[in-house]
Amino acid sequence: MNLEWFRYDEPELDVSMAFKLYRRLSGSHEPRGNLDVNVRWEIFKDFFWGVSVYYTYDGQAENEEEASDYGSFTSLGWKF
Repeated sequence: MNLEWFRYDEPELDVSMAFKLYRRLSGSHEPRGNLDVNVRWEIFKDFFWGVSVYYTYDGQAENEEEASDYGSFTSLGWKF
């Protein structure tokens, strides 16, 4: 599933989300999944701030601590 939302007026804003769920074809058939969320916002003319967050899950992991992983990134950028 992918969701995207854009605003092209000043200030620009881009938001996107991607969710993927996989079922294993062999073994225990435990699910795997990924979630990615991205936001990019124009602070002032052609200067952007961005943040990305991800989460992954693996149902076949040995214990609950190894089953999931998550993180985030931030960025600054200039569009020319």
